[in-house]
Amino acid sequence: MSLVIGEALIDIVTASDGATTEYVGGSPLNVAVGLGRLGRPVEFVTRIGDDTRGRSIIRHLEQSG
Repeated sequence: MSLVIGEALIDIVTASDGATTEYVGGSPLNVAVGLGRLGRPVEFVTRIGDDTRGRSIIRHLEQSG
């Protein structure tokens, strides 16, 4: 079992036309997701807000194993 501790966040990217797109990110989260997608058992320790963006992060983690 791998243990990853660190941030989970939402990157907000603004295009030249002003449209924004949100992506789940954070270096530690990306490491945990990568390990999960490789089929490795991993536990990710962070704090996640109880709001729309927090739920988006949780969905992303669940979908990534």
